[in-house]
Amino acid sequence: MNVLTEMSMPLYRGEYKRLVSGEDCQVVAKEAIKQLLERTMDLALQERITRHVRQQGTGSDRRNGYYERDLLTSWGWINKIRVPRGRVTSITDVVLPRYQRRQPEFDAVVMSSFLFGHSTRKSRRFFTELLGEMGVSHTTVSKIVSELDDRARRWRNRRLDKPYAYLWLDGKCAAIAGARKRPYSVLWAYAATEEGHRELLGFQIHYSEATAHWESLLLNLLNRGLDPQKLKLVIRDENSGCEQAILSLIGDVAQQSCAVHLARNVGKLANKLNRGQLQEQVGEIFKQESLKKGMATLHQVLQDWQGVEPQACLYLRANVDKSLVFYSVATSMGWRAHLKSTNMLERFFRELKRYEKSRQCRFANTRSCERFYYAFAKDYNDRYPNMPKPRRKKAKRVLGVKNSHEDCHHGISSKEVVSGHPQKKVKSAREGGKG
Repeated sequence: MNVLTEMSMPLYRGEYKRLVSGEDCQVVAKEAIKQLLERTMDLALQERITRHVRQQGTGSDRRNGYYERDLLTSWGWINKIRVPRGRVTSITDVVLPRYQRRQPEFDAVVMSSFLFGHSTRKSRRFFTELLGEMGVSHTTVSKIVSELDDRARRWRNRRLDKPYAYLWLDGKCAAIAGARKRPYSVLWAYAATEEGHRELLGFQIHYSEATAHWESLLLNLLNRGLDPQKLKLVIRDENSGCEQAILSLIGDVAQQSCAVHLARNVGKLANKLNRGQLQEQVGEIFKQESLKKGMATLHQVLQDWQGVEPQACLYLRANVDKSLVFYSVATSMGWRAHLKSTNMLERFFRELKRYEKSRQCRFANTRSCERFYYAFAKDYNDRYPNMPKPRRKKAKRVLGVKNSHEDCHHGISSKEVVSGHPQKKVKSAREGGKG
């Protein structure tokens, strides 16, 4: 019977299910891999014995039977592989290394499943269902994942040889199991060169964002080769501990306080009805073409809102100078979009939080947290090696409003700005209060 005749024959329902599910394919593949391994090891042992006899003389070496080993591959467990052996020579370094029972590709799959949200015990259930009754224990998964510790240590201690010009510093909370009530703080450092190459430099896990903890992170960066003389700007949030650490270790390098955090804090001091409109106008201060136009926008915002939100205007007047430094450092509008805030790190934090939520649990200890953050940061650096290009935002078109000098942002007149909110919103609010 030839192949065409066999393919034209009808399949029964059970045979069809095995063909679709891949059961027959998996059995044939595992058997083929087993035969290939045994044939390769036989040829390798015969060649080594022949070479040894040629050098040492007849009878110096010969075959000495075989022993059986099991190997875990991407196709599942391959049982009872016959490994030949000789009296003197050995082939443990040819195909199957000594004491190794898994393929390196399988270890890579286990690490990927761990990074995508599987805990060690979830990985055990997953691979047991995938590979059959003889699965993978959670202890084996833990041993495989623990190999990330050495890689994480080398990555966090690598040399920083690039001429970084801009440095972003920010922290985030991490839920780590233990007796501590408050969450841990993970301090991150992100840098970019003038040519547009960006990289996550490292992180440290501490109890808080105090000055001593920020100094520990900065000292680690300096010891690894970060040149403070080449830094043009350090972008940070409004944390006072970070500011003092920069002054004590890096010196008189320019510091940019995050403009987004400033607008957010100004909004917290404003009335809830005025918050969105005030924050939007404060954000316009940092979108101008020059520092002169930014200051003009600032004076206009203070003039419009001084009588309505005095506390918010007082806070803005006292802290806005720290957020206008990027105007004198950035060379183009593209760089200004990146240097005015810590959004470079905030985007990374948002993506990291999505993966943390998929785990649905706390980290068992700081070591497991460092292991996960290293793998995620390494993958993030590989995916995003260059700075993003700024997107041009289209101007919003407001219908039914005339464009005039009296109009303020988005069709709201200066009288409405002084009163705090448009007249239509006030009317609807009053009607809702009466109802």
